[in-house]
Amino acid sequence: MSKFKDQMIREMTIRGLQETTKLSYLKAVSNFKIYVKKELDEVILQDIKDYQYYLLKERLPNLAPRSVNNRMSGVKFLYRYVFQRHEYTDAIPRVKAKKFVPTVLSADEMKSMIDSVYNVQYKAILMTLYSCGLRASELLDLRVDDIDSKRMLLRVRGKNNKERFVVLSPILLQALRTYWCLFRANKINSNFLFIPGKVNHRGKPGHSLSNTSLDYIIQAAVKAAGIKKSHPSQYKIHILCSPR
Repeated sequence: MSKFKDQMIREMTIRGLQETTKLSYLKAVSNFKIYVKKELDEVILQDIKDYQYYLLKERLPNLAPRSVNNRMSGVKFLYRYVFQRHEYTDAIPRVKAKKFVPTVLSADEMKSMIDSVYNVQYKAILMTLYSCGLRASELLDLRVDDIDSKRMLLRVRGKNNKERFVVLSPILLQALRTYWCLFRANKINSNFLFIPGKVNHRGKPGHSLSNTSLDYIIQAAVKAAGIKKSHPSQYKIHILCSPR
């Protein structure tokens, strides 16, 4: 993988892919190389098809269709943009995921979740998601200097590096200040707004809160509020639409 890693990073950078996407694609290609047990430039189309079938046949139900597509996207990116083998990527279909009606919480349920948690970080995260109507990825990418308290605005980085500003309410600003004083004031090694309490498993400071941690926070709030609805794993995506 190291043989083509720099080329792949260059192509991803040129196309403006986010850092999380870059890491996901590199990991996907690394896993693919372990499976095929040959040099990546020696891979034939059948190898890629076999790998996709392996993910579907051997890894499901532990690996959801969306996860299969994410792994294949990294592999397809490599062969399309690094090796210029478009015939490979054109021949690999996306796996169809089962559609479901998302769970959406009411304003009262959302308020109950916020009121039910006492951890200042949990409360600030839930209030930010709800008040600003953010996606999970947008919340995790927030930086300290994205808060403009003078103009009462919050800068948000969306998909494809598109930025927008959302209104910052006085109540949310106070919650963020409380969070900063009690949780972040002595942790100045990161520019991200929401960070874990400990360094990650690689011991590298400065990283953002993970999707897994965010999911845990939301699930904890759901449980504390006594909310029982179907598709609880989808709360973090659909629960926190803006009240505007």
